[in-house]
Amino acid sequence: MDEHEKNLLVEIFVSAGERESSLTGYPIAPGRILTARHGLLPDVASKARRIEVRWHEQTDPASRRWRRACVVWESEPLDAAVLMCRFPAGLRDRFGLPSDEPLDDTRRWSGAGIAAAGDQGPTATGSYDFQGRVYSAASRKTRFSLGIDDACDRHAWYEGASGMPVFIDHRLVGIAVARDPAAPTRRFEASPMRHMLADADFRRVIGHDARLARRDAALDVLTQALRATRAHALCPKLRDALGGASANPEKLAEALLDCPLEGVLGALDQTLEELPQDLAQPARETVAMILSELLPAIYDPSAMAGTAQRGAQPGAWCLDLPAGLRTAGEIIMAGLRARPAHFKPLPDRHSFPEPRDLLPSAPDEGFDSDGQALAQNLEDDLANLLGVGRIQAVESFLGRTFRPEREALVKSDRDRTAVRGMVRRELQTRATRERRSYYFLLDPAAVPAHGEAIASIKTLKEHYPELDFAMLIYAQDLDILGREEARFLPLRYLLPCLQEALP
Repeated sequence: MDEHEKNLLVEIFVSAGERESSLTGYPIAPGRILTARHGLLPDVASKARRIEVRWHEQTDPASRRWRRACVVWESEPLDAAVLMCRFPAGLRDRFGLPSDEPLDDTRRWSGAGIAAAGDQGPTATGSYDFQGRVYSAASRKTRFSLGIDDACDRHAWYEGASGMPVFIDHRLVGIAVARDPAAPTRRFEASPMRHMLADADFRRVIGHDARLARRDAALDVLTQALRATRAHALCPKLRDALGGASANPEKLAEALLDCPLEGVLGALDQTLEELPQDLAQPARETVAMILSELLPAIYDPSAMAGTAQRGAQPGAWCLDLPAGLRTAGEIIMAGLRARPAHFKPLPDRHSFPEPRDLLPSAPDEGFDSDGQALAQNLEDDLANLLGVGRIQAVESFLGRTFRPEREALVKSDRDRTAVRGMVRRELQTRATRERRSYYFLLDPAAVPAHGEAIASIKTLKEHYPELDFAMLIYAQDLDILGREEARFLPLRYLLPCLQEALP
């Protein structure tokens, strides 16, 4: 467990009348904290108890303030529970990566808990670090044992450590749930992560299956890209930029997937800067491909999970993307649709990446003069067109975009129905064969909450289920835009550019 992992340690306080309990937790997914069940006063009705959490090791007041939480999953046999709460803004994509690997007696573990041994005073809690040997258990058992190096001399010093994370090789393998009374102070009992992951409800609550699928798909593609001949010069430099990760392509791909977004962009930027000029350009093409697969796999999972949950609600007619920049919106859309993030070549190094498959935009097939004019009208006035129910104009645009030679033959409603089917088939083909999905971005201020606009969008969604309608809900928020611009600034210098020379 390194310093970055310890920075995420969560302190939990539970109260019900005169009863109180303190324990440790750890973020395991966006908006989800894993801890021990027994410390949550499980015999008290949920309405009668108050559960509060805070990120103990953070320094800024917003992250350290106490915030309410509630139980969304629990298991008495495993003595484990998952809490739901709103994470601090800067920590929404920071959590431990669970491992379902079997344990063996050759491994060593490390962890940290808000134990009495770490207290700074009568009213000031502190964290306390642990490490030791792992004692594996038979696969049917719901506990395994942890040896403790430099053990405390009294049980009381461990109070508050229940629920602390157990790490092996930077992966979360379980949580400490109790001390072993038969082994004085030199053993913890722990619940294995692999047993929790065998529970379908647990996996659903933490979004494990979807996140794992994104990661596995990205790992395969990244490994192949790093094995390619043109990546040979890139790998050693990238390994050094990531702090000495293995130069083995699969290990290097895993290191990229385990690194925070800012770290990945910084490492790739440093790598390109250190390459000779004659190698930098082919390496940049590899970097662009790496980023297209990597960004949706490591970007804020809470943004994708929240968007997917809201989009699945009955009556949902539009995807609300928690982003300000179109760059961020494209990454979220890519994660939702299990595809790479596609960006157009940058016009210059002063522009942020624009989504390639955002509609309306000039498609690869090109337009005639009428089609170009229609595209511009839609770009400027799509919300107004939908607001007055002009679905035909949008459908004509889609025909010109995806089946231009057939759109020219449309003379009747029956013809429109036929071309609509051809457009749908084209969208389905591109989604399955090319991993491309298309969407419209609407202006939140221009689309009313009710009325013809919503009816028009719902009709278009019925005609073209493969199309998405979305809004950047922070497009007018300068604070959000400022943070996203700072975060994605390196992309302006990493992705291919049509005009390298700067004025």
